[in-house]
Amino acid sequence: MRTVNDLLAAISLLPCFLFAAAPELEVWLEPTTTQPGDIVELHAQVEGPEFASFELQIPKHDALYLVSKQDLPVDYQNGTYRQKSIWVLQTIQTGAFELSEIQATVQHQKQSTTQTIAPIAFKVDAYRTVEDSDTPLPLPERTPSESSVEGNKILIVSVLLITLGLLAIVIRKNESSTQASPEHKPAPTLDDLKALLDSGKLPRELIQVLLEQNNLPISDAQRKALEQVAYRPNHPTSAKDLRNTLDEETKP
Repeated sequence: MRTVNDLLAAISLLPCFLFAAAPELEVWLEPTTTQPGDIVELHAQVEGPEFASFELQIPKHDALYLVSKQDLPVDYQNGTYRQKSIWVLQTIQTGAFELSEIQATVQHQKQSTTQTIAPIAFKVDAYRTVEDSDTPLPLPERTPSESSVEGNKILIVSVLLITLGLLAIVIRKNESSTQASPEHKPAPTLDDLKALLDSGKLPRELIQVLLEQNNLPISDAQRKALEQVAYRPNHPTSAKDLRNTLDEETKP
């Protein structure tokens, strides 16, 4: 009778041992602060004293584009199994976001467990604009190893270049006394983009330059449409569609 009772007690404790040996699943994103076009990685790892497999159901996200997925080989060290997968993603939209509603299914022995991963916050910062400076870069300092002969050569070359430069200025003034001094190339505007769109072109580089301007007179919907065309590969939007979007947003 005692043997039967001991057996029943052992069977009743069996689920506890199975629960204690259940694998742990970790999911994280790195880095969590990026800029448009940067690459981020979503890591998922399960480890435990017994082998287990897992699958993730990742919903589509407006700010992320899936580039590839990599499943690493199972690793076994010091009595612990470790299995890991990495999703390579590219950021395509600026703002603060959350990667949520990720469903994870863990297969351990003959049991399957489904859980929802806690939301993962991340931020995509816009590029900062930097104004061009008219100040020339300083010349490199002379090293103690330079000889006086080398110094004389540099001086002669410098005087020759200055002389040629002054001569070119005099010639230009003689050719046209009313010629204005060259000005900096003006920054591209939204009108420049509209003109190219009207001709059927989709200038992604120009759109990226415009998005770097903090004072660009566009709405949030327009910025989102421009960012998708500029940073998302093979986006289906055509020049005509983007032009219509800009016209609709700017109508009174």
